Amino acid sequence: MDAIRKIRKHRNFIAHELPQIIGSTDHEVDTALFCKIIEIIIKVDQWWIREIELPTNPDFDHMNYDKIDREDLVSGNMILLDLLRSIYEKNDTFLKAIYNEFIGHKTANIV
Repeated sequence: MDAIRKIRKHRNFIAHELPQIIGSTDHEVDTALFCKIIEIIIKVDQWWIREIELPTNPDFDHMNYDKIDREDLVSGNMILLDLLRSIYEKNDTFLKAIYNEFIGHKTANIV
C-alpha cells in the first residue's frame, strides 16, 4: 500500500505540474515507481484473469485453473504496459515481435 501511495502522489505531481516538469531539468519522472506500478498492475491482471475471468466464462469450463501458471496469463493491458516499458527502456525486442506478428498475420490473410 505504501508503494501505491507513493506512486499516486508522484502521478498527481506529474499530472498537475507537467509544464514545469517538461520545461525544467530540476524534475523528472521516478522510473522506479513507473516499473513498480507496472509490476502491481500485472499481478492484479493475472489474479483477475485466473480468479474471475476464467471461472465465470463458460468457454473455459473444460479447463483446470489450478494447472495454469500465473505467468502464462496475459491481458491486453499487460501487453500495452510491456510495450510502454520496452519503449522507455529503449529495448525494441518486444516492439519488433509485435510488428513481426502483425506482418505475419497481414500477409497470411493476403495469400
